[in-house]
Formats: sequence, C-alpha cells, structure tokens
Amino acid sequence: WSSVGVAPRLRVPAIGRTVTRRSPERVSRLVLIDCTDNYRRLWPNEKLGLALSKATLKVWPWWWTVAVTAAACGINPKTQVYTAKTMHNLGKRHFLEVMNYWSDAHVDDNHRLGRPTLLVLGTLDMTGNIAYAMTTWPLKDPMAKLVVVPWAAHMSNRDQPWLVNRSIRKFLQWGEDRADADAAEAGRDG
Repeated sequence: WSSVGVAPRLRVPAIGRTVTRRSPERVSRLVLIDCTDNYRRLWPNEKLGLALSKATLKVWPWWWTVAVTAAACGINPKTQVYTAKTMHNLGKRHFLEVMNYWSDAHVDDNHRLGRPTLLVLGTLDMTGNIAYAMTTWPLKDPMAKLVVVPWAAHMSNRDQPWLVNRSIRKFLQWGEDRADADAAEAGRDG
C-alpha cells in the first residue's frame, strides 16, 4: 500500500476509507472518486431507495442491469464499454454483494477522515446520493477538498482521465509541499 488510497472501481467499495479506519497509520492522504460518505446518516428516502434498488436488481435481467449501469457510469462510450465488460466479468451475484456496501456503514455524523482528502466528483454523476454526499463532505471535514470534473459521470476518472489525473497530481504535490513547509517550520522552532 502506498500512502495514498485510491478505491478501485467496481471491486471493493470504500477500501480506502476502510483501511483508514482500521489502520490509520498506513494512509497519509486519500483520494476518493465519485463515492458516497459511508459515515453519513441516511435520510429515510435514501434507505427506501437502497432497499428498493436491492430488490429491483435481483429481479431485473442481468443484461438490463449492465446496460443501465454502464450508461450511469459514463458519458464517454469507452467508459460505458469498460463498465459493461467489468460487470460481465464480475457477474450478477458479486455485483449484488458490491451494491450491498451500505449495510456495513458506520454511522457517525461527525466523522472526519483525519487526513488530507481529495474528493473527485463528475458533474453528471446522478447515481444514488453521491453528488449530495460529496458536495457536503467538506462542510464537516475541513481536510477534504472537492474537485468537480466537467463532462464526467460516475466514473469521472474514466470519462475525463486527464483532468482527474491532473487534480490528483496537484493534490499530491500540494501535500508534499505542505509537509516540506511543516518540516522546515518545525526545524526553525526546534
């Protein structure tokens, strides 16, 4: 593991936040792309929506689930093809397990990640409560910085890789510059 956790897409949701919670010494900075805040208390309508989507996904034909999900994940045709291929490799049973991420949520309305965190959100991400969660996250966590990526859906790193990569590089560079400044100041004070 590097000092920066980047949650892989469609494999293990919230891995960066899980490692941060379980082994905080292993993560100095965090990059979260198009995801929700698993610590935030869900509104009743969100709970209902998740329960209904879980039931709906079980009965929908797999090909339909793949098509709808691919369309929601990207506006770029390459993103949609990637999503469809990944979902076919994942399979319906495992996809349903991944989509059950919220059952393991740790509700703490005041939770902060406790390290510099870059939040990346595609302007066209309409999945779940992600847009709401990501735009309100910096209000409760002053170490979280939101970057909104134009013309990108739920997989903004695939729809606009150049913009997302540039944002991540700037964030990591800022962190290194900040650490150097803190070390220099500590040396002056010591």
